[in-house]
Amino acid sequence: MDVNSEVIKEEELKILSLLKRREQGESVYELKKELNDTMEKHLRVFRNRKGMEEAREKIKELRERFDKVRLKDSSPYYNLELLAYFELRNMLDLAGAVVESALFREESRGPHYRTDFPQKDDKNWLKHTLVEMHGQEYHLSTESVRITHFKPNS
Repeated sequence: MDVNSEVIKEEELKILSLLKRREQGESVYELKKELNDTMEKHLRVFRNRKGMEEAREKIKELRERFDKVRLKDSSPYYNLELLAYFELRNMLDLAGAVVESALFREESRGPHYRTDFPQKDDKNWLKHTLVEMHGQEYHLSTESVRITHFKPNS
């Protein structure tokens, strides 16, 4: 069996286990709403360190609660709740990446306006923010912006 086949088999077993889980657990839809509310409250266009750190903690809490989610629909076919489960898993990863990169970038630029760093800072921040996820940890780095035609107005 090749590596891809092993990964697929592992994922299939996780899904079957999730569908057969009978103990009490939270609704995937409730967690999804809490994540949406958190991002709406703390990561809108106007944001600051305090709010983003609150969002970071809430996302961490939601990740822990996510492991105990229970699906009411145990059907392996056309299961919208299972689809919502996978969407939420990915949304939690993405929300964490958004929070970490927004905290990392200590300036305001475009739709990222930090009330605690209101100025655009081309000297230190005219670069791309890159986020890699290793397990549950985010690793941030930067890459220079290559300007080919139009220099930014500072």
